Amino acid sequence: MSSDQKYLHSGTGAVGRPAGCVDSDHPQQKLYTVIQVFAAGRDDKSTMKQLITDYTTTVEKSAACPHDVVSSSR
Repeated sequence: MSSDQKYLHSGTGAVGRPAGCVDSDHPQQKLYTVIQVFAAGRDDKSTMKQLITDYTTTVEKSAACPHDVVSSSR
């Protein structure tokens, strides 16, 4: 787990939580990025860390990450 608790990774898989992704229609739902490697003999923890970090950052900047303001009246 990363020190900011935003990423969890191993040599063959990783999970990230994009910051600021809020959909006002579904404020309780969280968006996560997930990567898994299925190739035998491919186990590289540092590469997975870089891959999930880069992928999650890209998702944060994309249309897949809505930055809606959640209304406090809900």
